[in-house]
Amino acid sequence: INLTNYIVECITKFSSSYRPDFDCFCQ
Repeated sequence: INLTNYIVECITKFSSSYRPDFDCFCQ
């Protein structure tokens, strides 16, 4: 998996959600 795309997707998911979700940063 492309790390850049992974981070971007994570940030996008985080921005579109009101609840904090840091699972993508912990993996």
